[in-house]
Amino acid sequence: LLRPRGEMACRKDCAGSYERSTRFVVRNKVLVATVALTVAAAVDPAPGKRMYRDCSAYLLVLLFACLGLTLRLDELREALTAGWTHASIQAYSLIVTPLVFYVALYKPGLARLLVGNAWICRGLMATCCLPAPTNTHVMFTMQCGGDESVAAINAALGNIAGAVVSPVTAALTVTGSKGGGLARELRSSLVTVAAHILAPLLAGILVQVAAPSFVSKLRSALRALSTAVLVAFLYLIFCSAFASGSSVSAGALVRLCAAVTLLHLAIFVGAWAAAAGTDRRPEVRVAYVLTASEKTESLGVAIIASLFRNHDHQGALVLPIIVYHTVQMIVAATATPYLQAWLARHNALP
Repeated sequence: LLRPRGEMACRKDCAGSYERSTRFVVRNKVLVATVALTVAAAVDPAPGKRMYRDCSAYLLVLLFACLGLTLRLDELREALTAGWTHASIQAYSLIVTPLVFYVALYKPGLARLLVGNAWICRGLMATCCLPAPTNTHVMFTMQCGGDESVAAINAALGNIAGAVVSPVTAALTVTGSKGGGLARELRSSLVTVAAHILAPLLAGILVQVAAPSFVSKLRSALRALSTAVLVAFLYLIFCSAFASGSSVSAGALVRLCAAVTLLHLAIFVGAWAAAAGTDRRPEVRVAYVLTASEKTESLGVAIIASLFRNHDHQGALVLPIIVYHTVQMIVAATATPYLQAWLARHNALP
């Protein structure tokens, strides 16, 4: 009698483990696919390197056309007429964060000492210039009980503003050129960004305006296509990096993970303090901290690809963006129960 019960308990444990593993893979499908394709790129980078040379520009255009087609226009309209709270979130994300990192860590050389690699350091600087992602912070805001409308509005506003502001701040801080060289690189970068990012983004928005009902039926498929294009683009970048002999040591990767974790926590705490002086409503404060502290992966990869097109060190440059995206998911998931408890205590006050 004991043996069948033991076997049944074992089967239940196995089924539970399988179900948890499946949920993890589905919830983190982009991360899992990125890791798998990075391993594939390390094993045989040659096919991806050829494809990167031929297809990277088209993938960028497709990625941002999908983004333009999937942005919520009602949220974008509200964001464009928004008040102080939304302006404060965008200023903190797009101006304050890169400026403080540049002045305090990047320019004095402390950031390079922390990560131990000049190209990873440049990628970390570019990461600080990015806006919030399109959906993950909205999901965590909803789970915490925060004001999801603030998170959603700033997702739309951040991707429009970030497509203009982030390439400029990244070009000014990351390229390292001076005088006329900087002006030439900035002009070249902005032309590339306009062709590969802004033009398809605006085209997608215009198609939404012209045929809203048709586009709404395709929104789920377009989001899935956008995710697939992003993962494929990352694979091609790493193929190009591995084929050129550019690689990152295990020690450098560990140092990067530690530096990104400390950086994200500092940005998170700073956003929490900034939110207190912007809007005292607790639900808005939760949305503020989760929005202003997170960074978009897709726009970051696109900016790196535009600024350092066909560069041997693109793998090292995009690595901080991927690590930051992973860290921000872990921090948000860890902070969710604490933010829920804080909201409950605050709302229970008379």
